[in-house]
Parts: sequence; C-alpha cells; structure tokens
Amino acid sequence: IYTYALQQREKKDTLFFLLDNGDFLQGQPTVYYYNFIDTLNEHLSARVMNFLGYDAGTVGNHDVEAGPAVYNRIREEFTFPWLAANAVHTGTGNPNFEPYTILKAGRKKIAVLGMITPGIPNWLPKNLWPDMEFRDMVETAEKWIPLIMEKDKPDLVVGLFHSGTDASYGGNTQAYLNENAEMLVPQQVPGFDVIFAGHDHRVSVQWVTSSLGDSVMIIDPGSHARFAGEDTISFGPEGKTISGKNVPMREYSASEDFTQEFAPEYKTISGYLSDTITWLAEEMAGLDAIFGPSTMMSLIHQVQLELSGAQLSFTAPLSLSALLEEGPLLVSDMFNLYRFENMLY
Repeated sequence: IYTYALQQREKKDTLFFLLDNGDFLQGQPTVYYYNFIDTLNEHLSARVMNFLGYDAGTVGNHDVEAGPAVYNRIREEFTFPWLAANAVHTGTGNPNFEPYTILKAGRKKIAVLGMITPGIPNWLPKNLWPDMEFRDMVETAEKWIPLIMEKDKPDLVVGLFHSGTDASYGGNTQAYLNENAEMLVPQQVPGFDVIFAGHDHRVSVQWVTSSLGDSVMIIDPGSHARFAGEDTISFGPEGKTISGKNVPMREYSASEDFTQEFAPEYKTISGYLSDTITWLAEEMAGLDAIFGPSTMMSLIHQVQLELSGAQLSFTAPLSLSALLEEGPLLVSDMFNLYRFENMLY
C-alpha cells in the first residue's frame, strides 16, 4: 500500500487521498502486543498509518472490540480524523468519534462521511462500548448530509462506511439497524457521489441509483489490503467524471523505506512471539476436536476451569488446522490456536 501510495502521489496534475475503512486493531500479534502488552509507547498501528499518510479513516467493529482503553488511546495518536457518525454518546446523541471531515483539493472541497456497522451490540458486550450506542446508517445519513451540504457546500461527497454491500445478509433487506446498509444509504439518501465499502471482505465495483436518479459508485476492496479501492474524479466545466476499480496490491513490491522504518518494532514483536510459555509432552492437533477426545480442547478446558472456579466448561476449536508440536509452546502458537482474543464468562 505504501509503494502504491507513493507512486500515486508522484503523478502530475493529480491530488491523491488515502482512506482507511477500519478493522485493524485485532487479529494479529502485532496489534495485540501494542493493544495490551506495551501500552505506554505509541501504538504501532498509529505509527504505521501516520507514516503512510492517511487522510481519514473509519472505525470498524474489530476496532471497537479492542476496548475503549485501546481505541481511545489510538485515536489521540492519529494525525488524521477517525470517523463514525452513527456511533454516538448515550443520552446526548453526539458523535463519539468525528462524524465527517473536509479534504481540500485545490479550490474543491471533498466531504468524507464515516459510518460503522450498527450490528456491534449483537456481537460485543457492553463493557467494550460503554456510554455509546450505534444508530441506523440511513437515519444517520439523513441527518448529516443536509448539514454538510448547508455548512460546507462540498464539491464531492464520499461515504467511508465500514459496512457490507449485501443488505439481505443475516435478515430482512429493509431491517432497521441493518448490518450491511452500504447500498441502502445512497438509494434512500441523495447527495453521495462515491461510497467505499468494507466489513464483508467482498471485492466489487457497483453503481446504485439514488431516489433523485443520481448514480453513485460503490467500491468494495475486500480485506487485508489485497486490493486498493481506487476512485478517480475529474472536475470539468460540465461537472464531475467518476470512474473506479480495485487495484491488486500483488502488483506492487514492499517498500524498503517502510521495512527499515519499522525494523525495531519487528524485532520487538518477534522476540515476544518466541517466548516459551511451557512445554508440551505430546503433539496437539485442532482437527482432533471434530472426531473425539482432543488434548488441545482439554488444555483450554483446564485453563478455563482453573481461572473461573466453574464446574463446567464450554469451548470450541477456532482453528482446525492448528498444530502444536511436542516441545516448547511459544507465544506465537497461541495466535495459531486463537487469532482473536475471547472473553471468559
């Protein structure tokens, strides 16, 4: 992504903006270390994203899942606005994060409205989002688009939504607080020119028509930065011309400058992952849990019973391909076993 961004910024007669659509604070040892182990130094995600030169970002559900101590800390370290117009303070209704930002392209103004999927209460306990509630995306757009138009009079309106494109996924297409309202918002709320999708890990470029007959481009670049969702806008005397595509990042090489910049953190995390927790007397395979007794699941049960003092333990194999070999059990093995931290109830 950094190599791609540098090349775009070098183009003449072009202004380039880099946007992020959330879900980077969970699922890998890099962020786990800076979420919960080293909480004093600047978070590596903030260092990396500031280094890449992001202009705006939107909060994702896995960012909320890291907990308020983590997401409140990192947003203070960002040098760019972190958006979520429909994540509001309980009681006041004021946005908990910034609702939108205005980017300047010469004399042109680009409004970027950020929203997060409102499905979070279905997945995460309240202690991860205290004093916060998640409102319907269509209703939120109906509130903010007129305010943005009146106050800022933008030349372009971009939606940066951590939400998927299939509104029927998991229920009724028109359901209130729809988890994947990416297409519903521009269809029901006119004013958008381009919307970037996320959350569903799908890769697509689509057009939808608003209630006023305007065409809105929806770009979904999938996940894990395998693609960059690229939207190109040309301003001319007859109006805007919009085109878009998903650019595969396999076409770009890793940046040596990036690698050198973060070599100390790479060394630190590699050392953390190589620490020995204990020794295993025999091999443990995740696949065993499907067919009968499993030493891997027995280990999890033993830990849960000892920590909780409970009489009964439930668990599930989150990785059937996990293989813990006889000998030293390393911190890195825990991430093979459970990529995402889970709560003990």
